[in-house]
Amino acid sequence: MLNEWSRQWAIAAKCTDLHTLSLSCLSGIIETNRQSPSQSPSLLPVSRSLANASTLCISDDAILSIASHCKHLKRLRLCAANPNPLSARAFDAIADAFTNLESFALEWPTGMGSRTTFTMAKEDTMRLARSVARVLETNPNLTVLSVDWHFDRIELDLVLSHAALHLSKLETLRVGGFHSLASIAPVVRNNHNLKTLILVDMMTSTFQDHEIQQFFNDVQPLAADIETQTNHSGSVLIPFPLRLENLELDGTGHILSILPFISRFNNLTRMRIRPSRLSASILFEQTDLMICEAIRNLVNLRHVEIPIFGNTPLIALAESCPLLEEVDIIDGSQVTDQALILLVKACGRLHTLHFGIAAHLSDTSIIVLARTCAERLVSITLPFRTKSITVRTLDELQRSCPNLDTLLNIPVCASGLTNGVTKESIMATIPMMTRLTKVGLCFIGSGTNGLEGMFGLFISRVEMDELKTRSGGRLKNVVVNA
Repeated sequence: MLNEWSRQWAIAAKCTDLHTLSLSCLSGIIETNRQSPSQSPSLLPVSRSLANASTLCISDDAILSIASHCKHLKRLRLCAANPNPLSARAFDAIADAFTNLESFALEWPTGMGSRTTFTMAKEDTMRLARSVARVLETNPNLTVLSVDWHFDRIELDLVLSHAALHLSKLETLRVGGFHSLASIAPVVRNNHNLKTLILVDMMTSTFQDHEIQQFFNDVQPLAADIETQTNHSGSVLIPFPLRLENLELDGTGHILSILPFISRFNNLTRMRIRPSRLSASILFEQTDLMICEAIRNLVNLRHVEIPIFGNTPLIALAESCPLLEEVDIIDGSQVTDQALILLVKACGRLHTLHFGIAAHLSDTSIIVLARTCAERLVSITLPFRTKSITVRTLDELQRSCPNLDTLLNIPVCASGLTNGVTKESIMATIPMMTRLTKVGLCFIGSGTNGLEGMFGLFISRVEMDELKTRSGGRLKNVVVNA
């Protein structure tokens, strides 16, 4: 197996003009880009083009080969389901070979909240952490850093302390699996041009409210606090304000503690807050009130992904955020037509909307949305398993939204129901949407025939292929939920 790896990575290493390399071994894909793509919060926008990996890990030999041959590399991402074969030797090679990296990412995804067992001895992991820290030391011009690896607290703190000491040009910082917010704050403070901050898996119960408060006070103090600090020390250690544009908190279990501080980042254009599964049953009425308070100070918001429960946050968005382009309400259990209509009429740039499980939304608001957004609308995810949206919505989207690219959660029911979206109406209407590339069908049944009735609704592989054929080859993906 190692010989096979060596052969594959030797092929990759011969691409000596490589600028971007993403070794993503979750699905056995090596992702590369010879050009210099534009930077984005996704860290490394790449094309899957080079070779298939034969196992879900990255080896030292692979990294040594890359370090030896790819002298023009600017962006490097290592993402693996099993990081065991990597050692300090690989990262020492990176530190020795590259001194002008612009982007560096280490990612070991959690997978439903639990990480793969890591078998490296403690002294070896500490040695590895020191080598990763060396990479940061030798590449002071990094603008993008992502650390979501297998480190324990001491090891991650070592890496982050080196980041705070040696990096001052970061524009994007992503940290996952961390044990302390205090180790992240110095990195943020030392990077005055930071535009994107992403914290992943912020759900540990060991965090206390005062730690969260201290973190936000450290990275974005109030003006009054800075004045006090200046009078005491004679110099301002933290510039005000930090001009953060993109804040993403993924998997947080502390949403009630975090929301009061969000309004301090009044330059935000993108806000993404995804609660952890453990906090799925939080009091949404409370979060709605806090979200409203934050939104009123975030007038530059363009992209919002937050757990909205009822109407009040949508009304606040309509009143305060005229530049809004994308909205994902995640939940929306109590959102009604009136609030959505207000939003789409007030925000004249909306082009992407995702409606979670907003079962109270009906044809009334979605038809207004289609007519109002019209040519702007490119993506819409209808409420999951709703029974309040009929074929009238599908017909209006087809008539009014010629640039629609993605349409998900279309509620498909049994034939014969009044105004229901059926397989027959899907086969007739979807091919008339000339820009559509992705469709999601959500089979909801008639409510009387149970599972036996449900099975009769499912679209077969043959029917999917026929739908794509009728669409002239434009339709690439048909997603089916039930």
